[in-house]
Amino acid sequence: MALGVPIVVSRTKIDNFYFKEGIVEFSEPENENALANAIKMLLSNPQKRDLQAQRANKFVSRYNWEDKKSVYFNLVEAIITQ
Repeated sequence: MALGVPIVVSRTKIDNFYFKEGIVEFSEPENENALANAIKMLLSNPQKRDLQAQRANKFVSRYNWEDKKSVYFNLVEAIITQ
C-alpha cells in the first residue's frame, strides 16, 4: 500500500477489521483460485486499480508509523507497568 499499488489480501478477521472494501481487494483465505481471480480482476480494471491505490494512500497517510508509534508505545508501557 505504501508503494501506491493496489493489493489483494486474505479476508481474515483482522484484515476485515482494519481494511474496508475499496482500500484493498479481498480474497478468500487459502484459495489460490480466488487470489488469482482477484489479481486478474485488478489487472483488467485500471479505474478500480487507480481508485483503490488512491484510497489506500489516504489510509497509509492517516495510519503511518511515525504518527502512530507513540500510541503503540504508550499502550505497551501501560500494559508492562500494571
